Amino acid sequence: MTIPAGFLTALDRFETLPASARLRDHSYDLLALNAKDRVVDVGCGTGRAVAELAARHSVAVGVDHNAAMVDVARGRHPDGDYRVGDAHHLPFADGELHGYRTDKVLHDLTDPHQALSEARRVLRRNGRLVVVDLDWDAISIASDDPERTRAVVHQRTDKLAAGFAARQAPELLRALGFADVSTTAASEVVTTADLGELFLSRIAGDSDDWLADQRARAKRGDLLLVIPILVSSATKP
Repeated sequence: MTIPAGFLTALDRFETLPASARLRDHSYDLLALNAKDRVVDVGCGTGRAVAELAARHSVAVGVDHNAAMVDVARGRHPDGDYRVGDAHHLPFADGELHGYRTDKVLHDLTDPHQALSEARRVLRRNGRLVVVDLDWDAISIASDDPERTRAVVHQRTDKLAAGFAARQAPELLRALGFADVSTTAASEVVTTADLGELFLSRIAGDSDDWLADQRARAKRGDLLLVIPILVSSATKP
């Protein structure tokens, strides 16, 4: 599978927004890693977080199910450790890692409970976990038809593999025996067409006329998406 160049360009722009960079830094701080601690970034994408964690002197490994994306990460960061793998079955031994991070991935997983159980398995005692995910059902979008827009957002959430995973993560972590479970909220504001496409085309589903209207809004400078993001952290006791 080839990753479209336009998608990578927009993704890079999104990840380099000041708010995105601050959110990643916050997630790294929550991991509370020491030098040489081993950490995995699940759903590593282009490898940016793995490279940034390595710059903090961690031993970071990126895992992604998309082999083409792993190739991108390896090409951009040839010194990094990037592997094709499944969040539900990670390529690590029991208790091998000091840290586990996943960013905007949980909602796409078929079984978030299993994925977080797997995170618990690979973490050592006192290992830290951080889950960053979109709260899809709470996305706010400026529109001339607010009722239709609310319906489109709700329908998109319901069609995701785990559309409410960001909200469910804290209770799943507690049920799995994690301690010190804590959740904070952040948001990303999107107003440009290229970044809007990262979300709009996925939110729209089969609502082509709604998507066309949003693209028209973007062209005239009236696009506004507010993307709520929940950050949950926990410790393996």
